[in-house]
Amino acid sequence: MIHRTFTHSIWIVLFLVLIGLLVNKVYIKKYKLKLSWVFYFLALGSFIHLMLDGILLGSVFLFYPFSFFEMSFNLIKIVPWPDSFLAGLDAIILIVWLIHEDLKHNIRDFL
Repeated sequence: MIHRTFTHSIWIVLFLVLIGLLVNKVYIKKYKLKLSWVFYFLALGSFIHLMLDGILLGSVFLFYPFSFFEMSFNLIKIVPWPDSFLAGLDAIILIVWLIHEDLKHNIRDFL
């Protein structure tokens, strides 16, 4: 089982930060953006994802494969909603956010 083991460990976050440090001098002129910031924000998003998974939805092994320390509060089981409701809510929030970004910032230029 790979999901919630290696893919939900702190090593992914550290790997993204390392890549950001390695490409620190790379600048994308078309978008006026340093490439390192892309990796830093991916690392931040991955870290937030890990913390939310560990707090709300289940358990994560932060230091897998070196340690089987498991972070888990599993707060979402307290709420009697089915998992499909939460996945649907997540999808709706994503779509609303993408529409907002397209209207306000014309993100189609970046695709």
